[in-house]
Amino acid sequence: MEPHEVMVCMRCAGLRRSEMTDMRPMDVRGVNFGPFALSNVVYKGPLVRDVLIKAGFDLEKIKGFHLISSGLDDDFRGEPVETSVPLSVVLDPINEVILAYSANGESLPEDHGFPIRILYPGYIGLRSTKWLIKMIVSE
Repeated sequence: MEPHEVMVCMRCAGLRRSEMTDMRPMDVRGVNFGPFALSNVVYKGPLVRDVLIKAGFDLEKIKGFHLISSGLDDDFRGEPVETSVPLSVVLDPINEVILAYSANGESLPEDHGFPIRILYPGYIGLRSTKWLIKMIVSE
């Protein structure tokens, strides 16, 4: 599989987290970004579509399903973070959904999901599961 490069402007779901904790003090995990938690990064990795083909999935049979991705991060309840995106998004090559292993020509930084992160361009950063450990094709 050829690595694919995609430039992404990602917006963090934690925008203004620091202001929220100032209003109501609590232990909030993550970086306390201000109002400008945006990044422009060139990510590199294989298209998830190509990975699914290599794994033997029949794309016609699964196109109405969802892809659930799980990471090593925990949510506020201590449960593993899982996100679900329609496979129609993943399977359309124009969307450039990749398994990112590098950012701007270097290894993916630990805070951004090293060693691998699924990247959904056009979706809020939280959907792009960090520290990816599992992908499930589900009805």
